[in-house]
Amino acid sequence: MQQTETYKLNLIESSDPFLPDALNENTRKIEEVVQEKLGEMDQRVTVLEGRRLAMGNYVGEGKHVEISLGFNAKVLVVFSTGTATVGILGILLEGISTVGGLYLTEGGFRASNGGSYARANTGYAFFALG
Repeated sequence: MQQTETYKLNLIESSDPFLPDALNENTRKIEEVVQEKLGEMDQRVTVLEGRRLAMGNYVGEGKHVEISLGFNAKVLVVFSTGTATVGILGILLEGISTVGGLYLTEGGFRASNGGSYARANTGYAFFALG
């Protein structure tokens, strides 16, 4: 009987007598590795489950626009998409709830025309992390 190089799993050869011991040993080794890796993945998933992400777009109407996210954003980035150049217009972080016409609100954000975040017939895109 031979073994694999990396994990030393048993490789049963056609001349070997068929005994379940080698297969059981392989199964135990695989279970140990899977259990260890799943434990690490569970921790990562728990961290990620606590976060939210929203992405979208809107068209300004020349007045303020209310956008509902369904959660309170910790980071909000708004891009201009309605001009020849696409660029970041504003970034809000938790603790800085307003920047010249862009406001974090309970469950979303408000974009106002006064800060160039809701100009009539202008396209905008955003992403928010919560």
